[in-house]
Amino acid sequence: MNTAAGDLQAVEPASPRALTFAGRTRGFDEAITDQSDHLIPNSLSELSRWDARGKPGQPTSDSVVIAGKTTVNGAFSDLSELKVGDEITIRTDNGELTYSVTKVGTIGVAGEVDNPALKNSPGRLLLVGTQYDSVSNRTSSDILVTAQLSRSVAN
Repeated sequence: MNTAAGDLQAVEPASPRALTFAGRTRGFDEAITDQSDHLIPNSLSELSRWDARGKPGQPTSDSVVIAGKTTVNGAFSDLSELKVGDEITIRTDNGELTYSVTKVGTIGVAGEVDNPALKNSPGRLLLVGTQYDSVSNRTSSDILVTAQLSRSVAN
């Protein structure tokens, strides 16, 4: 996706404070630091950034990976409703970054953290919605939303 240079102001990378899409704002819990082979959000109602990847900012040298639960009352309960072209906004202490959705799909849970879909790509945001069955067991796949930085505004 091409972005006009005027839409991207320098924003020092920082931990996310809030993420908004579809008119709903979600907060953040502690970053995911667990070294298991798949992402495990720390909270039901809040999101977690994967600490092994980048922080939101511009310019950046890595992808930003954020995980949340898709269960009822989960932080990403409505993640599957995102469509290509929708906007996602992340607020940090240093500014606001807007990403445009480029793809909505799934990713296998086994070996998830090593999956090429989560590889380094500057300016890319990956939202991972963890899914659970009716008895709260993790399913074999998660929702994966890919988005590209389209606008940034420094504080």
